[in-house]
Amino acid sequence: MNVRGGPGTGFPVVGSAKAGESFEITGKNQDGTWYEVCCIGGKDTKGWLSASLVTVQGDAAAIALATDIPELPPTPTPAPEPTQAPTPAGGVAGGGSTGASGGPGPTGVMVYSVANLDADKWELWEYNLASGAKRMLFDWRTEAQFSPNYGQIAYFAWPPAAGAENTGIWVMNANYTGERMVIPGGAAYPSWSPDGGRLAVQGGGSIFVVASDGQSGFELVEGEYPAWAPNSAWIAHRACVGGGCGIYLTNVDSGEQRRLTTGGSDGQPAWSPNGQQIAYISQDDGNFEIYRINADGSNKVRLTNQGTSDGLPVWSPDGKWIAFRSDRGGGWAIYAMRADGSDVRKLVD
Repeated sequence: MNVRGGPGTGFPVVGSAKAGESFEITGKNQDGTWYEVCCIGGKDTKGWLSASLVTVQGDAAAIALATDIPELPPTPTPAPEPTQAPTPAGGVAGGGSTGASGGPGPTGVMVYSVANLDADKWELWEYNLASGAKRMLFDWRTEAQFSPNYGQIAYFAWPPAAGAENTGIWVMNANYTGERMVIPGGAAYPSWSPDGGRLAVQGGGSIFVVASDGQSGFELVEGEYPAWAPNSAWIAHRACVGGGCGIYLTNVDSGEQRRLTTGGSDGQPAWSPNGQQIAYISQDDGNFEIYRINADGSNKVRLTNQGTSDGLPVWSPDGKWIAFRSDRGGGWAIYAMRADGSDVRKLVD
């Protein structure tokens, strides 16, 4: 389990405790829900463990209140106004400078993953659409997803970055501080619930719903590429049920399932900010293109039409743009188009 820097999941992870490992309890918090322990990682370093997840040898009631209990870290930086909000991997915000078509182009901040083939590693980058400035943030971080209020980012940390024991889903503040592990292991593709309290993740061939502090969770359904609706309990995902593959919707609370599309190659669903439409990829017309469909299954529209591969669609917060990856032009790059497929613009290689 995670060892925290203070009594609560809002504190950063300072170490890990393995099953069967023992620590000396040196104190507890006011309500006895967290224990201060020593020593972490063989060093003279104290940390905090959730009382509900450990077994105490001795009289728990006699444990003294810890001295110098740390204060909670500052609340994550509030989200900027929607027109300037940072957005999930490839997302962009509407408005801004004039583009090649003469209309306003997308603005905001985009966070995206890069396969650095020369260095043989994955990288996480930030791109400012207003200034054109870009910078590398971290090695071996991918699948970044901003929380609904844009105050936090969930992402997958690979073994070369986190070590085998800390590989999994992590969460950090939107200013890239306060990294903390929430789901260890092979879980991937995190997607936030509307209230930010839970995450849908893919683990193996199934989709799990897990509290955003990692303290509880359950397996929801077989499938991949979960995308939680921004305003309901429905999760869009790819699945094959009874041999019928496509995009399905599964309700987190009731378990009800609906089939949205019938394409055997359909995948990578992404909800519009108002929860009324879903963008996804399909090979219905020979190669991977991006399509859009209403959440009730009506009005399927093909948005891209190239002889190359288009994929990984993500909506801007205002719903005016869809960012996506494409190898049109002979090299991989991130593009943006309006939600109707028009006004395609290359953003960054």
